[in-house]
Amino acid sequence: MPTLTPLLKSLNEGSRGARLVLLLFAALMMAAIVAQTWLAIRQDQAMTLQAEREHGLTAVRLLEEHAKQILTDADGNINSLMRAIELERREQPASDALIRSVLTRAQPFNRILTSFQFVNTQGAAAVSTTDYPAYQTDADDRGYIGYLLKHPLQSAPVLGRPFPRYYDGELILPLARNYASADGEYHGVLSTDISVAYFSKFYRHIAEDSHALVSLLSHEGFLIVRTPHKDSYVGLDVSASPTFARLRGAAEEGMFEGSNFLDEEGLTPRLYFYKKVEGYPLTAIYARAMDEVLAGWHIRSRDRIAFGAAMLLFVGLLSFFLLRHIRRLESSRISLKQSQAKFANIFQHSPVPLALVRLADDCFIEANEAFLTLFAYRAEDFIGRTPLQLGIWADYADRQPYLELLDRDGRLSEYEVTLVNQRGEFMRCVVSAQVFESDEGRILIFSPVDVTQQRAAEGRLRQLELQLREAQKMEAIGTLAGGIAHDFNNILAAILGNVGMARQDVPKSHPVRGFLDEINKAAVRARGLVQQILAFSRRQPHQMLAQPLRPIVAETLSLLRATLPARVALDAQLSDEPLVVAADATQLQQVLMNLCTNGWHALVGSTGRLTVGCARLHLGGNADARLSQLPRGDYAHLWVADTGVGMSEELQARIFEPFFTTKPVGQGTGLGLAVVHGIVAAHQGAITVDSQLGQGTTFHILLPLVDEVAADYEAPSSQAAVLDGGGQEHVLYLDDDEVMLLMVERLLKRAGYRVSCCQQAGEALTLLADQAQGVDLFITDFNMPEMSGLEVAELVAELRPGLPVLISSGFITDELLAGAQRVGARAVLQKQNTLEELPGLIRRTLQG
Repeated sequence: MPTLTPLLKSLNEGSRGARLVLLLFAALMMAAIVAQTWLAIRQDQAMTLQAEREHGLTAVRLLEEHAKQILTDADGNINSLMRAIELERREQPASDALIRSVLTRAQPFNRILTSFQFVNTQGAAAVSTTDYPAYQTDADDRGYIGYLLKHPLQSAPVLGRPFPRYYDGELILPLARNYASADGEYHGVLSTDISVAYFSKFYRHIAEDSHALVSLLSHEGFLIVRTPHKDSYVGLDVSASPTFARLRGAAEEGMFEGSNFLDEEGLTPRLYFYKKVEGYPLTAIYARAMDEVLAGWHIRSRDRIAFGAAMLLFVGLLSFFLLRHIRRLESSRISLKQSQAKFANIFQHSPVPLALVRLADDCFIEANEAFLTLFAYRAEDFIGRTPLQLGIWADYADRQPYLELLDRDGRLSEYEVTLVNQRGEFMRCVVSAQVFESDEGRILIFSPVDVTQQRAAEGRLRQLELQLREAQKMEAIGTLAGGIAHDFNNILAAILGNVGMARQDVPKSHPVRGFLDEINKAAVRARGLVQQILAFSRRQPHQMLAQPLRPIVAETLSLLRATLPARVALDAQLSDEPLVVAADATQLQQVLMNLCTNGWHALVGSTGRLTVGCARLHLGGNADARLSQLPRGDYAHLWVADTGVGMSEELQARIFEPFFTTKPVGQGTGLGLAVVHGIVAAHQGAITVDSQLGQGTTFHILLPLVDEVAADYEAPSSQAAVLDGGGQEHVLYLDDDEVMLLMVERLLKRAGYRVSCCQQAGEALTLLADQAQGVDLFITDFNMPEMSGLEVAELVAELRPGLPVLISSGFITDELLAGAQRVGARAVLQKQNTLEELPGLIRRTLQG
């Protein structure tokens, strides 16, 4: 960075205290040498002790394993003797004579053991050795035998105190355990003598190799083996030693330092390692004198101290000569170079884009790697050129206000501009800048930070917030619409029921009949509008059933022909091929009705034609891109075409939006196509539209085909619903709406039923409790103030088990259907369809 060096001179005036720096450096070096020497010595000591610890624990584990193996073999031989006694006695009692007989024939099973001994419950003993087969001996001098005889229930083996055998003087360690025959009778003590020499040989080998003190100590505090060996140590009681007390309460293995344990003089500091023998009351001990452990460490420490002293002397002399010959100018130059190099390193390796601009000629004189990467330039193509020549400003005119702010304040931050890199990519950047004086004049530090992705993310976040607010608004509208539709259905049920019965009573020639017909048409339209509202708010439960598509379309067309004006021709192009789809027939009829109504209105009062068709369509790899969300396969293609005015592309993009309509105020809700789109999506299908202004519109609906018709599918009947004649069965009807009570009472009486009506749940339950009333079927409203229809049905099931129950509601949900099934209701009736469906539903329910 040749250009940066003179600039740094003006920013960095180094300290003139070179002597102080050198003295401090020398002091630190000496302190470091002392500290390093001390740390090395301490670390070496720790490593030496750690190595000794690992070696000691390994050795003591070998000792423990050796002792455990010998004791396990001895215990196993006693067990073998017990099995031999049991085998000998078979079904006869195990007498002393039999045991002594077996003992006479028994011999040790390995060379470690020297004899077997049996002591009966009276204390009489018999011994078998390799040299002296069974003979009588006195067991009174063996304390462990007396202990076992007093504790016949103890099953664990017991070790005695080692002693020299009287007939040959060999040191032995007795191992004994209680013996009870298989029939549970206690006979005495079986024991064996283990030669201490087999411990000593192994222990002496380890002790000599490591110059260590090795011993085997019982938990009662007497020595069994001690190497280097002295006869006076064998059987020595050390239980009074504080070290032994600490050892008894210690962990299974470990180490400690001491100088008065297992040692005659008690003056030699030692490092003791111990491990308790698993399964036996013994502890193996391995100890080495601290002087021997640290002998090598002492030698190395002396060498390190000598080397450290030499280094201290060297540093002292070097510092002395440097202080004499250093000059202030040289010290300043070195300090300045260090500062320049430090600043240059920070500048070049900073992750923030940085560049220097000489304001005198507006040229870039330096740029770091982050800056060059941001603008996709090489240093040789960038340095020495102006922003205008490089074209890094998207609009160079935007630079003038930026320069004016710098000229006024000398600095600026968070100034947002649009810049362009060498690839022509626009970047939204936040710029910070600072002006300073140097030998080359005024220099500008220019730092742009690319926030393009951040701004894009913020834009996406705002879009998501708008979508969330829109979704919340639609959810609120749906909730409101569902509530309104529920209340409106109750009103429509009363209107349709009363008008229907009035139409049956009034002949077609009567002047009032025309008014009644108009009221009925308006109510039917209102009922359809309520269904659209429920579908839009997704409150209407789906009743998916695998069924043929053609009957649904045919039935809808028959309804359409009765309502379309004569000027509108309706053509049907229905394939004879069976097209089976999983669908809700009512909702598909609503889709067709909505599309045909829209097509009829598109004719704008003139003559025209509506075409409805269905056929099989295979969706392959070259399908319409608008259908890319559908899996490839066979579909039922349903279309509705009109010869109306058509739509522009702008309108086609919005027609499925809720509440969007092109009709004048009061002539459209904007829900029709939104409902159509929702129903088709719920059927796992897709809907597209093709239209041109003046050439009509065609809606295409694709529904996935299924293999076969559902077992419970019933073909739609073409006959109009009639009032089934009742057989004087007694029907009890409960509803809090007085108008509905009157209407249903008249309707059911016309159908030939005896009817009792209640407006309160308690009244209805009282009637049901009276068996004399002879109620054959109970109908209840769902939404009532005191209790819901489900709660009433549950009480009826307890009061009159087996009584058929029907539930009526103006708002049927999946939760209501599940609840009705749970309480045993036979069916759920849409209240707005009471006139058409209730009499037939009652007859089917009563007939079972």
